Amino acid sequence: MSWLSENYDKAALGVAAVAAIAVGYSIFSGGKEVPKPNPAVPNNTVEIEQRKALAILQEKFAEVNAFEEKKSSGNEVQSFVAFPLYSIKGQSGVKSLTDDFEIHPGMPLKWWKKYDLKDYELKNGPELDGDKDGFTNREEFDGETDPTDKASHPDFIAKLKCEGVEDQKFEVKWSKVSPERGNFKFKIGRKSTLDTLGVGGKFPSKWKDESFINRFEILEKGQDPNIPGEQGEYYLLQDNGERQEKRKFKLFYNKNEVFKDHTATLLLDVDGARKSFKVPEGGMFSLPHDDDKKPKSYKFKSKKDGKVEIEYDLKGEKSSIDLEIQPKK
Repeated sequence: MSWLSENYDKAALGVAAVAAIAVGYSIFSGGKEVPKPNPAVPNNTVEIEQRKALAILQEKFAEVNAFEEKKSSGNEVQSFVAFPLYSIKGQSGVKSLTDDFEIHPGMPLKWWKKYDLKDYELKNGPELDGDKDGFTNREEFDGETDPTDKASHPDFIAKLKCEGVEDQKFEVKWSKVSPERGNFKFKIGRKSTLDTLGVGGKFPSKWKDESFINRFEILEKGQDPNIPGEQGEYYLLQDNGERQEKRKFKLFYNKNEVFKDHTATLLLDVDGARKSFKVPEGGMFSLPHDDDKKPKSYKFKSKKDGKVEIEYDLKGEKSSIDLEIQPKK
């Protein structure tokens, strides 16, 4: 057996070592390097059908649309500017911001857009009052008025409150002097006056408050067919008080009748006009309140069951509203 066959592994190792030394010598002595692979170059020459349309769409979108940075104002409604989508805090996904959609219940977007009003983006948008006329956006919406014009607002009657009513109690009574005449008594508190009169007479003839002088006029004397005897005798009286509209009532023999004149304390609950004012029953007033303003189109018509009735003109027609009398604190 030859040496090579017996020592093959050693011979192979030696050849490998010589080859490695040769390569190393070639490199360090300026020999030629093994070339590196060329970097991959993308091929953009293939035309994609939608590429042009996509480029045009991106360009147009950039021209007419923009996003507004989300504000940490605590508002529930967070909307995009000039983009027909919006999101509501606490709800997943986005919704289409169409003109008929009600971001705030009952108030479609088209109403806000009509007046170029951005308040819809805020949680309390319906309660805001941008034109400072005392009426909120929702009140202007309900009243079909312009929320950006201070001169355009619902009727002030919607902001009127009654803070209380003062009652002036008085009593009238008559007793017989003769078939044609009687003693007519007028009383307030402990003070009273007595006049002897017949049909056509007026009383009281004297009183400290001149508004009561000759306030009651005797129109006729009669007998109630359903009440026999003296108890059925009555005088028909007319109240000629300034604001009583000549109301008529029967005053029966020896019967004490109690009446009340009411004076309401009213308040227009609008910034800049929050000043209480008094109006007697039957009295006319203006809103905002001004004693010198004409015409006065509001009237304190009556008081009943814890409410006062206010009569007013609404687009040329008579209307009325009952105001709750606020309890005294």
